Amino acid sequence: PRQSGSSLSVSYILPNSSPLVIEQQVTSKIEAALNTLQGVKDIKSNSGYSYGFVNIELDNKTNLDQLRFEVAMLIRQIYPSLPKEVSYP
Repeated sequence: PRQSGSSLSVSYILPNSSPLVIEQQVTSKIEAALNTLQGVKDIKSNSGYSYGFVNIELDNKTNLDQLRFEVAMLIRQIYPSLPKEVSYP
């Protein structure tokens, strides 16, 4: 049988913003930070009107709790560079 990996999502809102603004000012920055993580199999994102999210698919061997901690640390580091109106991811 094929074993599926775990996943983790990061979501956020930026009121009254177009998908292009969300992508340029938030999603791309979060994706860039998350691309530095070890144990990530795939990263997919979606930017819509006033919202966005990034889904991280993990390798089967990746420790989810450890990765969650690393994601939280990265978010804390980049949050000051995001628009002031964006919710905390």
